[in-house]
Amino acid sequence: IRVVCRYEFLWLDELGYRPRLAECSCCGEEIQTGAGLSYSAVGGGVICTKCSTTQKEKRPLSEEGWHTLRKLEHEVTPISMGVRRE
Repeated sequence: IRVVCRYEFLWLDELGYRPRLAECSCCGEEIQTGAGLSYSAVGGGVICTKCSTTQKEKRPLSEEGWHTLRKLEHEVTPISMGVRRE
């Protein structure tokens, strides 16, 4: 399943829809911890605790889930996936 997730990240990146995970997708502030975060597909990524109240379309994101997504994000590059860009 990890390989599938890595391909999905690469695919999203290639389409220009890679989610913002390092900073809040609303205010742009850098995310320091995974506690109290939300995720919004409509918003384009992670939402910090301050902006969470202003967003209707969101889902809770656990700290473990955020760390897993960040790890997958750093593992995914076209070269690491064996993809050649021409």
